Amino acid sequence: MRDCFGLVRSSILQPDGNIQVCGTIYDDGDLHREMEQSGVYNVYKRPAIFENGSGKKALWPIQYDLEKLEEIRSDPTVGNFIFSCQYLLDPAPENESSYFQLGWFKRYDALPETLNYFVGIDFAISEEQSADYTSIVVVGLDYLHEIYVTHVRRGQWDSLGIIDNMIEVQSIYKPLVWVAEKGAIEKAIGPFLSLKMRQKGVYLNIEKRTPVKDKVSRARSIQGRAREGAIWLPKKGLNQPGWLNDFSFELSRFPKGRNDDQVDALAWIGIQLDSQFGPHADKPIIVKTAAETHIEQQVKGKATDYEAAARIAALTAWKDIETGLQRQRGTYSDVDGR
Repeated sequence: MRDCFGLVRSSILQPDGNIQVCGTIYDDGDLHREMEQSGVYNVYKRPAIFENGSGKKALWPIQYDLEKLEEIRSDPTVGNFIFSCQYLLDPAPENESSYFQLGWFKRYDALPETLNYFVGIDFAISEEQSADYTSIVVVGLDYLHEIYVTHVRRGQWDSLGIIDNMIEVQSIYKPLVWVAEKGAIEKAIGPFLSLKMRQKGVYLNIEKRTPVKDKVSRARSIQGRAREGAIWLPKKGLNQPGWLNDFSFELSRFPKGRNDDQVDALAWIGIQLDSQFGPHADKPIIVKTAAETHIEQQVKGKATDYEAAARIAALTAWKDIETGLQRQRGTYSDVDGR
């Protein structure tokens, strides 16, 4: 479609003529979105649902009121994505159906004193302006295993440019682990990186991972942590870091945004943390009461009068506690005090 439009625009349109394009935006990288963002074209967007000072309104309430529009959205043959594209004119609106909702992320003014740093990197080795970005995302992990996004840098670098940035980040943050796609490391920058580390005396501990799932699935760990309020971003304001707006925008557009390199880099960290600090079953802590200790000693023939007294005192206290609990629950049981 882009080529067809280009042919019409360049060879058929007269100098004083105009061209009108009507269509639906299905992705931030499609033709309609590029025309909208270029600033060259007059763009008229009329979403079926819009908000004003008094709340949500329907564009054409006689034909499609809010109730009817919600009925269309809930139709399983339509769904949120198609409805967002065709009725809201936005493939990834920031609402309750977004993959990442910015409201999930907590905000920090200052970082905790003690953090363990991890770095995720997503490679795109090219200096062309149309190429994707290589993104480096640095996070700190506190003692509660909450993530603080500390630094993000991205660029359209060649192999040597990527290596220089990796060495610099390692020197500043001294992360415990770097996480990256195995193929990109081994095929593109592996030999050069090894040489550069020796030259600089700066060594990176790189965990090489092979992608086994699609991008959306790989980001599930980060999505879950964000939903639970376990990921922190810098506070917005005059002193916010320069990378924050682009990073937040990419989060809000994922997975339909034009770029996803920063989310991909962050997703690698989530995968690493899941494998490094995965859920585990705590061993039960067994605390013996005085009564249980007495019984155990009695079986062994080592019980004393003092232990017998402790047994009676423990059972009496337990009887009082159990009676109170039974009254609260409305359930009762008998405790044998022998």
